[in-house]
Amino acid sequence: EVISTLIQKELEHCPPDLARNRLDEALEAALKLDHRAGNLLNRRRIIENLLCNTDSLCVTFAHQVVAPGWLHRLLVSSVNTRRSITFKMGRCHYPGDEFDVSLPINVLRNMPESNVLSSLSITVSKNVPDECCQAITHALTTCTSLRKFELTASEPLTTTIDIPLLTNLRELTLGFVRLRPQSLHSILRTAEGITLACCHMLQQQTAQDAEQPDCLKSWASALRQNSRIRHLRMHRFSFQLQDPEGLDEFVEALSTRSTLEHLSLGRQVLSVQNECFEFKWKACHMRKLGGMERLRFLEIDGMERGSGLFQALLAPRPCNLRELKVRNEIAVSESDFRELLDFLCDPSCKIRDLSYWFPFRFDITFDNTSIINQQYRSLMNVLKDENVSLRQPINIFGISQTSHMEFEFWCWMNRHCPNRLKLRHAGLSFALADEMAQLGRENDCASAIFALVKSTFQNWASGIPR
Repeated sequence: EVISTLIQKELEHCPPDLARNRLDEALEAALKLDHRAGNLLNRRRIIENLLCNTDSLCVTFAHQVVAPGWLHRLLVSSVNTRRSITFKMGRCHYPGDEFDVSLPINVLRNMPESNVLSSLSITVSKNVPDECCQAITHALTTCTSLRKFELTASEPLTTTIDIPLLTNLRELTLGFVRLRPQSLHSILRTAEGITLACCHMLQQQTAQDAEQPDCLKSWASALRQNSRIRHLRMHRFSFQLQDPEGLDEFVEALSTRSTLEHLSLGRQVLSVQNECFEFKWKACHMRKLGGMERLRFLEIDGMERGSGLFQALLAPRPCNLRELKVRNEIAVSESDFRELLDFLCDPSCKIRDLSYWFPFRFDITFDNTSIINQQYRSLMNVLKDENVSLRQPINIFGISQTSHMEFEFWCWMNRHCPNRLKLRHAGLSFALADEMAQLGRENDCASAIFALVKSTFQNWASGIPR
């Protein structure tokens, strides 16, 4: 009775969203099955009352903790009212540690047909039995209303999951998962956001003399039917191919998706006729990706030194691109560098961040301090006089700390004074005074104001146009 009264007061006196979040957090805390929680039976009435006033379910498991039978029955009976279900199985501290997976298996296996559940998330720290994967597949099959599904592990799973057709799914996240063939075909055809990290695609079993279907060609076919995909992230995905040319077809399908805004492609582990190799980018791939009009974020891995891939990427002028991240060291040739300068000079350029996991190096033809400084000065002139989009300095190998601070300063100017180039051509006006006043509210603004006045000096000399 006391618990019910407290929950009722919470619902009466808190805004609806805040009350719902607080009750969800209380239920999550009550369903942490660890050794520190004490006797779970003492919380039974609390859990029952919270389940009646919430629409989410989050259960956290510790190793070697067994959920009692009454909790099994309680959660199974309430699952048809849940909009969100999360199972978290924490880290194992010792090799022999085991988790009791009977509770999630029982809940997922008894999942009724639902048009309420919209989110299902499962996190495991080690391998799970086959019956758990079968229970997951059953839940995915029965819950046609599911919009978001996440299954991640902290180490590769040895069991395999089969993902059925999910026409309403919008977001899929898989990590360290073994997938059956064709599992991703339906997802690539309909989902808006897909994240695949360190997954392995099994080869489809066919008759001995039958030709093996190529998964990349199948995925390319599925992507061409997807008119709403916005995010695709694939890192360390391993699979077997029959024909390496399927890679070209897959990139071609990606480049034609007019809705794709975020693309992240790390190194893929491929196997052709049992010989492993890593995907090598081609200039034609880069030109296709650079020509994607809606692409705002691009993260790629595997640019070869002196390959001209950087020039090929920037040549189509991906002016809608906001962030470009290269995960490996890139050597910039003379043609790459000229293309970069032309790209930054483009008035429609919107790039904010050109970041690298390794320094941005000039090619061997620039292996001279004076030449490096000369090229760096030309980059600074472009940033100072032509570009207002870049917000973060490029990590360039071989430049001094003073030069890097100068780079940071002009990026700071772009963040806080985006109209500074327009003021040069518009004549001295109240807009310039407003810009200075706005800068005056920032810390360390004196240098920025001086640079703004200096860059618009010609307006002061000629006077205010009538």
